[in-house]
Amino acid sequence: MTNIKKISRALQWIFGLYLISSPLASLFFWVLSTFVPLKQTFMGNLFDQGMFEITVRALGKSYSLYGQDFSWNARFLGLLGDFAHDIFKWIAAFYVICLMKLYATGNLFSQKHAFYFKRIGQSLLFYGTFGLVAGDSILGIAVTFDNPVGQRLLSIGFGTPNVEMIVVSLMIILVGWVMLEGFKLRAEQELTI
Repeated sequence: MTNIKKISRALQWIFGLYLISSPLASLFFWVLSTFVPLKQTFMGNLFDQGMFEITVRALGKSYSLYGQDFSWNARFLGLLGDFAHDIFKWIAAFYVICLMKLYATGNLFSQKHAFYFKRIGQSLLFYGTFGLVAGDSILGIAVTFDNPVGQRLLSIGFGTPNVEMIVVSLMIILVGWVMLEGFKLRAEQELTI
């Protein structure tokens, strides 16, 4: 039991760090990076040498954000696309943190567990159906927004990553549903004489 509590606390911190750092990273790379001169700095040298790379996958290609001179409209669309892409993952991470809090206190089975599993599954389902599609579409517009008229692209795609995420999310929702039904059956048995 102590190992479960320790690991749950560690996972709380990891998912909490992800929940804080991911939106801040998107905000930095799309907006604040224009104000922070990275050229001729240690960090800029790491980017120049290829040790780090900030890329956006859109329209079947990877676009490097470092060194790109996007307009403010394109940057806003890029930030919006990143947020649309990741908002459902952030919601799922929030519910994972809530679930880990239950485990860290030694509460291994309750109706809250079933609720959190259901919410995690629903968040990932929305991520697979809407987040990936809308986010990638908006990012595609953002990276081609500064192109001349007629060379701007909009792409809407639904592929294997979407299907995989939908299958995983449905399995998680099923686990939550089974747990909830188990609690209902247990409550009925306790009332039976």
